[in-house]
Amino acid sequence: MATDIDYLGQMPLFVGVESQYWQLAQFQNAASRAKALGISSLLIKVGEAGSLWYGSIGGWQKVLSTIAAVGVKAVPYYYSDGGGVLASEIAALTTVMKAAGIVIADMEIQYNDDAHDDQVHWAQQVNAALLPVPGIFGVCTWGDPAEQNWQHVMAALAPCTNFWMPQVYSDYLASVYKTQYAGYSPVYPAFDLAGDFGPNNIVANVRAAQSPIIALWEYQELASVAATLSTALQFGGGITTMPKPTTPNQYQITAAITEWESTAALFPGSQSPSYTTGIAKAWQERYFRGQQLGGPTSGELGTIDWGGKSITRQYFRYGRAEWNNGSCRFFDGRGEIL
Repeated sequence: MATDIDYLGQMPLFVGVESQYWQLAQFQNAASRAKALGISSLLIKVGEAGSLWYGSIGGWQKVLSTIAAVGVKAVPYYYSDGGGVLASEIAALTTVMKAAGIVIADMEIQYNDDAHDDQVHWAQQVNAALLPVPGIFGVCTWGDPAEQNWQHVMAALAPCTNFWMPQVYSDYLASVYKTQYAGYSPVYPAFDLAGDFGPNNIVANVRAAQSPIIALWEYQELASVAATLSTALQFGGGITTMPKPTTPNQYQITAAITEWESTAALFPGSQSPSYTTGIAKAWQERYFRGQQLGGPTSGELGTIDWGGKSITRQYFRYGRAEWNNGSCRFFDGRGEIL
């Protein structure tokens, strides 16, 4: 079964409302630019207020397939106003999730619950409709939901929501979002590239997030900040070469096991994936060479590579491993690690 990171990759980038009247060539160009900077996926707005976009250029699915053909993942998101258009919005979200396997609902001020309870009822309707629909449903919303009167809305949406994407657009929001999303998981923060929402040390905030998926808002700001983010977010292509391995001592061995088990809470029964597989042994070797991939965020997954060969893949906090015929390759945001 496909996971969140299979759809999103490690670094998805939002494309905003500017894309509503784009032609397919503009989506293709955006995908090429994003790919060159190490972006794993483009999050494409496919509609709002009860309607779906891009009918004049072949429909939203044509847009996503155009992006995917460049080698970048394409993920649909939809802005929900609720209220009188809610039924149409639910129909659109359902259609998109069934067809694409994933959809993200961007829900903001219209869902702020000011004790009138209308917004909670809207959230309950969304939950009831989407819960039985196969696919992955994500919610992108405030970085400070408790201050936006979202507590009851979040509780109503929780059963159908596979992941949360808080808008961590300032230093203040970076300081509060983890606390305000306590009890909800997984959480993949979205960071603002422009700094339009107050003091915003994005480099420090991204590093502090310690998230396997970091989202970015948004495409129009990408070129102006790529250089600043190149180190912190590992933008750009290339190959990372690690030092030769040395014989580990007992303390290093203990530290490696502790690192592997650091993500145990992500798995049923808080039981980490096996530490005896070929991938685990290769991960351990990388750890002793100084490559800090972090603990596993998935078990081993059977899949295929871009050439159609069967491989086993496993994701970690800061990278992934690919196992094929007794050989293990590792990748981070810049490319393959030799």
